[in-house]
Amino acid sequence: MNQLVAHGWPYSPPEAGEPGWRFYASAVFNNHNPWWIVMPDITTYLQRMSWLLRQGKPVADVAVYLPTADAMANFALGRASVNQAMETMLPATLLPAILDAGYNFDFIGRWSHRQSRHHASRADRAGCRSHPARDLAEDRRVGREGWSRDLHGTHAVEGARPERSGRRRADSIAVGEVQTGRSGGSRVRAARGPARRCDLPAGVGFVHRTLPFAEVYFLANTTNQPVQGAAAFRVVGMEPSQWDPFTGKLTHADLTVSLAPYESRVFVFSKDKAPAASPSSTGATLDLSTGWTLTFPDAQPVKLDALHS
Repeated sequence: MNQLVAHGWPYSPPEAGEPGWRFYASAVFNNHNPWWIVMPDITTYLQRMSWLLRQGKPVADVAVYLPTADAMANFALGRASVNQAMETMLPATLLPAILDAGYNFDFIGRWSHRQSRHHASRADRAGCRSHPARDLAEDRRVGREGWSRDLHGTHAVEGARPERSGRRRADSIAVGEVQTGRSGGSRVRAARGPARRCDLPAGVGFVHRTLPFAEVYFLANTTNQPVQGAAAFRVVGMEPSQWDPFTGKLTHADLTVSLAPYESRVFVFSKDKAPAASPSSTGATLDLSTGWTLTFPDAQPVKLDALHS
């Protein structure tokens, strides 16, 4: 997902009072909501990041095959959703293991020419009992030839091997093509090697886009704690710079990740060297702990000697 559009901002007439009317099918981003005053900053951030993450092409190291055939075979009245079925068919540890190993992934289902052009290198099958013969043949081709000229695939199975391929006999998969019995992360590392990893501090997720002249990494601290540490990217011979998603400011990067809780940052690698960061100004400290006045509509102001609930 690389474009977010806000829609359905509900109107609430003055006579409705507070908190006003709300529309059941949208967020309440209007002047009744405390987020209203920062919405220009939020929407500018979304606009900037949506544009950036549509540039170039996605980079995914692992293709995770979704067992659509199994999901459809188990359909029942009131339970006929492929999306909901996948929540129970994919091992809960598979995707975190891939991400923690420093790789990214994409989902694949029934094979098509369009899907086979993705920049991924493995087909990782999870909880899959039946495997259509056409998909299996395409998996084997990926294992031999790779998804592109420079990436070659390993066909791995999470759990038991597929039992059916749409034919009467069981699948015949060469032992060399299949790796089983190892955690998702260690299998990916063994297949891909460290040269194609992205090493980041724990809790930091990333999205990688590749352009003919640059490599773009969007990083996000997914935890509610500050994160700091050294980072290693799969880039050679390019100058690193970091972009502030809120201001658009570009400075040279030293590949140290320092993120506040839920903060994001963009690292861009290209032939151009970014300007060095200017030293932060040291101004006088302003004490904000006392002397507050709290006001509400149609109510008397309340003076607070100290902030409290």
